[in-house]
Amino acid sequence: MDAAHDVRSKRMTTSLVKKIGKLLRPMHYEKFDLVFRRSGPIAFDVIQISLAQYSSGITVAFGVYFKGIGQDTNPVESICHIKSGLSGVVGPCDFTAIAEDYVDTEEASAGIVAAVRLIAIPWLDSVKTHNGLTKEAERNAEGVSTHLRDALQYGTLTLR
Repeated sequence: MDAAHDVRSKRMTTSLVKKIGKLLRPMHYEKFDLVFRRSGPIAFDVIQISLAQYSSGITVAFGVYFKGIGQDTNPVESICHIKSGLSGVVGPCDFTAIAEDYVDTEEASAGIVAAVRLIAIPWLDSVKTHNGLTKEAERNAEGVSTHLRDALQYGTLTLR
């Protein structure tokens, strides 16, 4: 990647993170660099924005870190007990491709912010329920940590 691409990608990410922050702040998410985190009674909800590794796209990943399983008080998406991303939840649609030729327009930003609001937030809420977690664990086996599998198997995790 060239220097101009790096500058454009960084500017694009900064702008999008600000817009996503406006959506999440009223829902009590706190921003830490490119990570938005909300602490609840049983878990942390994590939404993480990053540049796609091999393209100029943006990746929006999210997960839930259960307090009854882990000790971390500042989890990032990579250590969440159950995790996914926008493209993982909606199936074949690749949100990285949407953002690949991203130009900081209101329309492009609005699409990604709407996807966070309409897909990520409901997913985060649903996997903190027994039914939602069970369905997601069956659908997305690689997105579930072994710690969470053990907790579910032995009944050591309290859910809503």
